[in-house]
Amino acid sequence: MRRSTLSARVLAGAICCVALSVGCSSSPPSSSPEGGATPEATRRGAPEECLGGAIVEHAFSASDDTDLVGFADNVFVGRVEKRVGSTKAESHGGPMGRTQFSVEVLKNVKGRLGGIVTVSQEGAYDPARGCVMLMEDDPLLKPGQEVMFFTRRDEGRGWHQIVSAGYGNVRIEDEQHREELVRRFERAEKNQTDPLRRSRLPRSPSERTS
Repeated sequence: MRRSTLSARVLAGAICCVALSVGCSSSPPSSSPEGGATPEATRRGAPEECLGGAIVEHAFSASDDTDLVGFADNVFVGRVEKRVGSTKAESHGGPMGRTQFSVEVLKNVKGRLGGIVTVSQEGAYDPARGCVMLMEDDPLLKPGQEVMFFTRRDEGRGWHQIVSAGYGNVRIEDEQHREELVRRFERAEKNQTDPLRRSRLPRSPSERTS
């Protein structure tokens, strides 16, 4: 991917912060998707990014295409429409808040999504610091961007969580780049592996016809 290599070995989707003095929490999820709304940031215009982002460990190597596709429930090209909400770190036990965006599904590589879905990204405005906290320096999504998404469904919230900062949301530069990414990850989907069990995953009938 067009991004500097990150050393990513992660513990089964559970994320623990190892840089920054931001503690992980086991608080139950917040019932409000707007728990981390940013009225102050909105009034001042686009806030700056906080210095020093969080670094995490993952249960698999996100730089391995077959592992990345195998870990994701859905892989698709989507166009970001707008920001629709945010949650605080305490609501999901992570090192920082998350920001949600409405995304139009343009092309499925794995799974059969359609229409408009909500995608959640690690990172959000931190009112205590007055800046945007990012996960591994992965910028927040912007309206109008076309992105190759790798997500897992959060059944409790009804949204799709990006699986890995940077690797799970690849910004598409142009039509040629989009075609290259689709071909690349269609190949990976045919040979996808379960990164937690180190075994190859069978392709379901729905995926073979999507």
